[in-house]
Amino acid sequence: MLLVLQPPDAAAQDNQKAAQTGMKFLSASTNPRAAAVGNAVTTFELGSASMFYNPAGMARMNTAGHFGAGVIQGIADINYNQGSLAFAPSDGRYGVFGVSATFVDYGDLEGTIRADNDQGFEETGSFGPSAYAVGIGYAIPITDRVSIGGGAKVVRPDLGESVVTRDGATQSNT
Repeated sequence: MLLVLQPPDAAAQDNQKAAQTGMKFLSASTNPRAAAVGNAVTTFELGSASMFYNPAGMARMNTAGHFGAGVIQGIADINYNQGSLAFAPSDGRYGVFGVSATFVDYGDLEGTIRADNDQGFEETGSFGPSAYAVGIGYAIPITDRVSIGGGAKVVRPDLGESVVTRDGATQSNT
């Protein structure tokens, strides 16, 4: 009983960065219905927009095809563009095939590198990072209540040119 009531030892927090997030643009939602429920839409049937959340959601499309598109014009000139297309040949007897694309433009940024001057940095010029993802998917209903689906994406960030100065030498990578 004494062990349970004893407070745990408090350790000082280590302020070192332990992890980074990559490809965060893939979690941005341009679908208003999905955004309204906090992207908790894994069981929703969103037509071709299901490609961004759960491809199985397009299995019960009641049309031969569906097209969806969305744009977010965010703060700091960050623009998200998404588009999706789904096609159900032979009234869906062979399942539903889909393609999706996402493109994000982060706007123009000013690059800097660390320097031993009064400012502590030097400007390296402006650059325009961007990223894109292109995907394919397939879904088919198994029963009147169960559907399966899957997808694959090719994702590529373009973070611009990197400039690193070490020991007086400058390296530039594009």
